[in-house]
Amino acid sequence: MLRFIRKKHDPTYVDPSVLATVIDSGLFDPGWYADRQSLPTDPAGGSIMHFCLYGLDQHLDPGPNFSTRRYLASLNLGARAIARPFLHAMTSIGAGTARPPWLPDDDASFTYLLHGSGLLDVTWYLAANPDVARAGIDAIEHFVRYGAAEGRDPGPAFDSRLYAQHFPDHSDLCRSPAEHYLRIGRAIGFKPDRSQRDRSQAGFGGSPAPFGIEAQDAVRDGAARSGDTSFAYPVARHTVDLTELGHDELRALIAELDKSADRVGCVIFDHGRCSDRVAVIFAGNRERFYMLSVAARLACPVIYVQDFESGWYQGSRILPDLPTFCARFLVPEVGRARALLFGQSSGAYAALVASTYLAAPTVVACAPQTFSDAAFKAGIGFVGVRALVTPDDLIDLNVVLRGCEDFEALRVVAIAAGELENPITSHYWMDYLHCLRVADAPSVAAFVVNDNTHVIVHGRVSLFAGLLERLVRRLDAPPTQRRAIVEAFFREVFDTDAP
Repeated sequence: MLRFIRKKHDPTYVDPSVLATVIDSGLFDPGWYADRQSLPTDPAGGSIMHFCLYGLDQHLDPGPNFSTRRYLASLNLGARAIARPFLHAMTSIGAGTARPPWLPDDDASFTYLLHGSGLLDVTWYLAANPDVARAGIDAIEHFVRYGAAEGRDPGPAFDSRLYAQHFPDHSDLCRSPAEHYLRIGRAIGFKPDRSQRDRSQAGFGGSPAPFGIEAQDAVRDGAARSGDTSFAYPVARHTVDLTELGHDELRALIAELDKSADRVGCVIFDHGRCSDRVAVIFAGNRERFYMLSVAARLACPVIYVQDFESGWYQGSRILPDLPTFCARFLVPEVGRARALLFGQSSGAYAALVASTYLAAPTVVACAPQTFSDAAFKAGIGFVGVRALVTPDDLIDLNVVLRGCEDFEALRVVAIAAGELENPITSHYWMDYLHCLRVADAPSVAAFVVNDNTHVIVHGRVSLFAGLLERLVRRLDAPPTQRRAIVEAFFREVFDTDAP
């Protein structure tokens, strides 16, 4: 069972759940906050720690989309009626509300959001609005003060009239369609597109076309760049956006993929957005695309890997062995993107191995096997349980992880406190053995959770999908912040004694 003990003697201690709340809200902007508090730019995450330690109590605003003053005014409360208004707002209402009562209405924060969005094309704006060009007014200043409210478009990528049709009540919350998009629409996933005029085609998207998953020779194409044309394994690609699928559609997709499990070992879902992040899901032994459900909320490319013939990815006619797959396909496919890797059991083993080929990875590995354990277990007498053993020639993660000196990496290893309620109760992996093997390796954060089964994800897929969604938004955060997100999640899900 996870226990969290507040270190009251340490003035720099921040409760992991508080830090996770701030991160998960999506409302903290380190650049905006540091600039307004005259803090030095700190890539190690000093601005968010300053906010948690001091800003919350001092009623400072975390970013351009949260005004403490307006939130308190909406409650008709005085400035000191609530000790920490931001946390009060997140726990009582939540960041995902469609009508947040804390929205700022000032030009400065609107200008900041506009600068970072890329919506305003100065050359385009002046050409489309010759009156502004003739008057010699700065394009950004004019749009913020006048143009947005007048319904003018900031650039070719945003149609104010179309957006207003999607959100007819935008003026109840913001002064213009563009400001509503930057403060609300973007956060809830709206995708502006001037070329589309009907809601069933634009914005949130309609039902996807039939999936039509077909094997392609993508692995060989990737290797061919190095001159080796003999490397050919079936990989499928699809442009479907997993976040736009309903439960029935996702189940239909998984069923379709399941039919190809003996032919296709890798499927890539890439809808052309968020190229700076990618998720890699490794299926466990014979999970048959079941784990794709954990990626249902990820607004980034997803690489789903499964070898139905070789559960520990030691090479088959479907996929090459794991080192070859990682070096010659996964690395070129991921490129410079930040990667989130996930797996359970043998899939967790594969995710940990694959992470050593990538820079600054984030890994959630649930009950991984970490070495070939047959010889070790041969000397133990098991009574009333059937001890399973891992195959020979597994990569020894104790050795591999100790050779990785990537200070931006985070590798979470999570196991249950017991294994007596495994799906097949007589099967016993000795997860403690495998966890302790790597627990003190650099970048590894080990957790033991209050459960009694090897497969801690089963029955909690939607919960883990939420965890991955939070992590993928923060892959560029320092490892301590990413760990705080995981720690808060485990406490919420598994610590039944938590207040």
